[in-house]
Amino acid sequence: MPTYITTDESGRITASADWPFQGSVLCPCDVVRYPNGALYRADALPPVYGNPGTSEQQIDGECPDGWVVMHGLRPAEDGKEYVAQQDGAWIIHTPTPEEIAAEVKAQAESAAIITARLYRNTVQTAAFSALEFATFAKAGLFDEWKAGETYAAGYRLAHKGVVYEVVQEVTAHEHQAPDAEGMLAVYRPLSNTEGEDPAGTAEDPVPFIYGMDVKTGLYYSYGGKLYLAKADMPACVWTPDTAGLWQWEEVQA
Repeated sequence: MPTYITTDESGRITASADWPFQGSVLCPCDVVRYPNGALYRADALPPVYGNPGTSEQQIDGECPDGWVVMHGLRPAEDGKEYVAQQDGAWIIHTPTPEEIAAEVKAQAESAAIITARLYRNTVQTAAFSALEFATFAKAGLFDEWKAGETYAAGYRLAHKGVVYEVVQEVTAHEHQAPDAEGMLAVYRPLSNTEGEDPAGTAEDPVPFIYGMDVKTGLYYSYGGKLYLAKADMPACVWTPDTAGLWQWEEVQA
């Protein structure tokens, strides 16, 4: 099939097609596109240089110091790694035992990094029970609350073994820790220090945490006593022993 080309002042091919186009001339041979994107006449291919012992190659230009002229382009069709030899040949690279060991180590480290990132991302977004959050805290999957840090809304962190979710963006201050009085508008507790996930029955009550979501009909323990929640109390700041509060009912064991 005939090939038509255009060239620049240096004679380099700038465009080619199987049909005549403006400014083109008929090329007497095939046109080849090299990996560097340039077009060359098949009867005037450029030199290829290789860096011995590596897969590096350079097309055209001056030969870099220490490199050699190769017999052709580095093979790329089979997806294998080829390295340049001093005689100008490309050979398939055979990894050394040290290279294999280094690759295995890097793969294991990469898997550990990715797994840790997935864990941390998951515990920041998914829903879990109080027991699960407490377990994650013990595993070190949450950053410890630190004065001076700025936390975005929705961020989850740990403080004194309890997991909290930031309700609104805040810059942490030493005297305004998550468990400090009046901080429920900023930090919402998601777990307790015991790491329990009780049924909420009279026999297995939920340990009350200041600021936790209280569910009607469940039993809670507080101060060594048993209480029944008579209403839903989101982010509850009323302890079960609060006098005159109908939402809590003390139950005699």
